Amino acid sequence: MSDGELHLVKIALRLDAFARIARRRGLPVHRMDEGYLLHGLLRELWQASAPSPFDLRGSGRCGDVWGYSNASAEQLRSHALDFGDPAQLDMLDGGVEGIASRPVPRLMPGRLVGFRLRVCPVVRLSGGRGGKRGREVDAFLARCWAGDRDTPVSREDVYRDWIAARLDGEGSGARLERVTLESFQRERFVRRSKPGADGERRAHWIERPDVRVRGELTVVDGARFAETLRRGVGRHRAFGFGMMLLIPPESAAAGASLGTESSRWS
Repeated sequence: MSDGELHLVKIALRLDAFARIARRRGLPVHRMDEGYLLHGLLRELWQASAPSPFDLRGSGRCGDVWGYSNASAEQLRSHALDFGDPAQLDMLDGGVEGIASRPVPRLMPGRLVGFRLRVCPVVRLSGGRGGKRGREVDAFLARCWAGDRDTPVSREDVYRDWIAARLDGEGSGARLERVTLESFQRERFVRRSKPGADGERRAHWIERPDVRVRGELTVVDGARFAETLRRGVGRHRAFGFGMMLLIPPESAAAGASLGTESSRWS
């Protein structure tokens, strides 16, 4: 199904329909985040060509999922009609005609672009305060535990540094110019474990930071930057984090400055 080109895909969804699918399968819908549910359903419908990373937008009955895929809208529509479970097709608002896409152009070095991004800024501990080595925690908490108890730590600065470490450098194909943190919340997610000895997959809760940002960057290597878009940014990309949507730099510059809504950073 792949044509080898990277496509930005937008799929109109009936959110109530994919929740019904989950209920029929006995999944704890009331305790599970939509990103986890959507990840599973998209993978079933399109396998390796399912949009990933992706960002789910909307609430109530309708929404849109934006993501990157190696397949075009035409290829996704054809595959869904040929092989899709009718119940899964029912979650597409407007049917397969609700799937749209465009190729992602290869950006030339020196090109300034804006971006929007939802990330889960977590790190793994190296030991000491906060828990055992390898434990995944909020990057802000890790910075607090690593420093002097009497030295204040800025959550915004920690998250900005975390994003810069992943977007600013040779490996990313970009140079980060600015980033504005728009919102933060702590989200509780349900994940299912790997099958145990009895073959069952058990659900468990995790709590992670959920951060949305916008900013600007300069492309320094078009091929590597395209791979950054394809791969996504940070952890938990399969569940609705890490998808970078490119926007005109003028739109990024119009964002609110840091700290204008301090209550959102409590």
